[in-house]
Amino acid sequence: MKILVDVGNSRIGLAAYESGAIKRTLFITTNKNATDDELLRIYNSLLEDDIYSLKNKTAESILISSVVPSLNHALGSALERLFKTKAKFVSPGIKTGLILRTDNPNEIGADIICDSIAAKEIYSYPTAIIDLGTATKILFIDKNGAFSGAIIAPGLRLSAKSLFDGASLLPNIELKMPKKVVGKNTIDCMTSGIVYGHYSMIKGLLENAEKEFGYTFKKVLTGGNSYPFLDIFQENGYIYDANLVFKGLEIIDNKNSEGK
Repeated sequence: MKILVDVGNSRIGLAAYESGAIKRTLFITTNKNATDDELLRIYNSLLEDDIYSLKNKTAESILISSVVPSLNHALGSALERLFKTKAKFVSPGIKTGLILRTDNPNEIGADIICDSIAAKEIYSYPTAIIDLGTATKILFIDKNGAFSGAIIAPGLRLSAKSLFDGASLLPNIELKMPKKVVGKNTIDCMTSGIVYGHYSMIKGLLENAEKEFGYTFKKVLTGGNSYPFLDIFQENGYIYDANLVFKGLEIIDNKNSEGK
């Protein structure tokens, strides 16, 4: 069994991978100040009644993608205690097999590396990955299979929060794709501006990027904030893969285990 972990700014995802498939996923809210003891208690509690019994299992490997450096020591320690094997991180020097055509390859986040290697090896290329999390990221694997840049914008919930915080008379709303673009009441107007506006931003950015590259991209959608957009993107030929980052972690783990 492999333990694959994605540490984001909003949540931490953990996947148990065994016999060629993801058997179980668990998600907790990211607490940047959590200690290893606190994290161990949380995971022990989650695993107490887990159907796919992870508790008291020894992992073959633990590989972590993290964009929250302050959590790395505590999380690594907690998982090592829980699964009785050393935790490794996706960091500079680890084998990925991904060519990085950027100004400073060392500044590329581990989540971007994992998404990109999974999309390249599973869906081929050229491919654009639309990862909707705390930030909205659009990643580009070019026609030669190299990571060739990205677009990063405030995520759906960050955009909504800025509107709620800045306009005291506006209510919190459910984030879902509106039936019509033009609303006739406050809730519908806000829903359209936030959700349809985010969709239109993504669509427009992709169109402009394809003009710059000079060719079209296969499009893969992932991330925790994908749910309002699933129908409209899939109707337009986008592939949805909720586990893309975990699949990338598993591919990278394999590359670093070969020959051992």
